Amino acid sequence: MKKLFILMAAAVMALCTVSCEKEESIDKKDLYGMWVLTQTLYDGEDMSAAMPNMTLTINSDGTGTVVEVYNSENNTTEFTWSVKGKKLTIQDTAYYTNGVLDKITDFNKTEMTVKKLTSDTLVVSYKMVESGETHNVQMTFSRLVE
Repeated sequence: MKKLFILMAAAVMALCTVSCEKEESIDKKDLYGMWVLTQTLYDGEDMSAAMPNMTLTINSDGTGTVVEVYNSENNTTEFTWSVKGKKLTIQDTAYYTNGVLDKITDFNKTEMTVKKLTSDTLVVSYKMVESGETHNVQMTFSRLVE
């Protein structure tokens, strides 16, 4: 009986330790502002040279934009965003090519993990499915100072 009590006490302590740990979270205010993409890792390979110039703007009202400039094409994606813990979720709401609204209704929802967030650096990672294969993507942004 004494062994059973000790095992039960140990199980309760282990459960409390696991359930009582606070999940690390980020302050969404630290995300507000304009960020420029500086590095993209695709399955660990640096793909930065092949990526378009990208600017990410995160607004305090839960909206934002991504502007990608590649050669002479300017693509803009509008989105809404939310944060829970270290998860940043972005839900696309509209796409524009060279200022013209695309008639796309299949909008992406991406859940990213914030790996690093400082006053001048944002690093996010997420899984991207392409042609049935899952790839790991990590993007590093630097804050643009206005």
